[in-house]
Amino acid sequence: MVRSILASYFPGVSGYYNPHSPQPLLKSTMDTLWSVAHDKVLETVSHHIRSEEDINIWTARYIQLETDNFVPTTPKRSAFYELDQVEAIQADLTEKKHQLLCINDTETDNYEKLTLSLKKHLEQAFPNKSQFEY
Repeated sequence: MVRSILASYFPGVSGYYNPHSPQPLLKSTMDTLWSVAHDKVLETVSHHIRSEEDINIWTARYIQLETDNFVPTTPKRSAFYELDQVEAIQADLTEKKHQLLCINDTETDNYEKLTLSLKKHLEQAFPNKSQFEY
């Protein structure tokens, strides 16, 4: 609310909030991105590992925001966790607090132990494969 009030005094775009959660994008937005930045998008998709010079998902999101081609949603649908927050992730999964989780695999001393624990919790929460898994 405060950002909205402050932004009302300044013309143009004052900035964007970039949530760490899945971003729904329209095919038409991706078509637009390909048409206005074809060479850059082609270069980006040719990379196996992303780089700082690549176009990222936020570019498409900003196109949708600037063209008023989106449906607002609440940020309460999702949560962001670091890998070392396995207990909090387990609680979220058990209580079904959020529909979407972003788990950042940051560097940690006990990466193997944490990922095995996380995998166990995820398998308990989702014992059946989705229709998209093989």
